[in-house]
Formats: sequence, C-alpha cells, structure tokens
Amino acid sequence: MDNFNSCTWQGIYFCEFDGPRDRSYTIKLITGLSKGAVPLLNVLVFVYGTLRKQQINHHMMKNYPCMQEDVWVYGKLYDAGAGYPFLALNKGSEKVRGEVFEVPQAELYLLDEFEDYIPDDPNSSLYMRVEVDVYDNNDHSTKAFTYVCNKEEMLLHEIEGHDWVNFIGKPGTNEKI
Repeated sequence: MDNFNSCTWQGIYFCEFDGPRDRSYTIKLITGLSKGAVPLLNVLVFVYGTLRKQQINHHMMKNYPCMQEDVWVYGKLYDAGAGYPFLALNKGSEKVRGEVFEVPQAELYLLDEFEDYIPDDPNSSLYMRVEVDVYDNNDHSTKAFTYVCNKEEMLLHEIEGHDWVNFIGKPGTNEKI
C-alpha cells in the first residue's frame, strides 16, 4: 500500500508517494503553472438582476461563461426604485429567476465592489455575498454565491413574478415598457 509522503511546488505541483522501498512515485496533478504560481479556482455566481444577459450591467459578466440559464433560488425579489433589484432569502419561497456564471475566485472582489459588499465591514454593505442552492427545471440543485439585500429598508415593493427581466420588460434597459 502506497503512503502519502509530501506535496511540493517544483514549477508545477507534484505529490510524492512512497511505494515499495526500492522506488518512489511522482504524480503530476496540475500542469502549466510557473514556479510559485497558484492554480485559479473558479466559483459559481447566481445573478438575478442587472448582471443578467441583455441587461444594463451584463458587461461585468462578459468574460465569464454562463453555466446555467432559466434557474432560480427561493426567496423574494424587491424593487426600491434604484434601477436594480434586491433579493431577500428569508422573506418567502418564490422562485427568483436568474443565471449562473463561473467566475475566477481571484476576481470575485470585482463583483463584491460592484455590489457594494465589504467583507470586512458587513454592517455598511448594501448586499451580502452568501452561498445558496440554485435549482433547474430537472429538480437538480447547484451551490453558488449570490448577493442578498443587507438593508431592510430597501425591500419596498415586491416584484410580481420575481423575475427582474420580466419586470423591466425591455432587454438592454432598466425602463419598463
């Protein structure tokens, strides 16, 4: 039985295992990294408002692949007249529609800044980044991050249907038709 010995950086990542005493094994796990590099990890992000496809702020997502469309989380969606919606997970069990994008973890701070989420100061954050279950039409669920409302006073008007795109009505704008 082989025993785990060590993991080391040698330009690329190697894990070494001890096999029979007369030889050792080296298994290359990750390739293409320069010395000292850290592999990029991706996370899933559920978007439900202006970051969705054909919406006014979708440009923020243009470099990230859309992994799922026509998916939802359970909660309620609100309009405060600010031009973007607010999600509340603890206010109900409606299907809030959105999309899931794959984002490099190292770039998540860009979305944090856009959503006015300050990890070191949650009390002054407009939104909080939380992990949620995202559901599809086949009853499968996926874990993803999303941004939920952190200011109760912004939960003014419940959006009928809990779908920002339908609420706005006209793709590419934030004006009702």
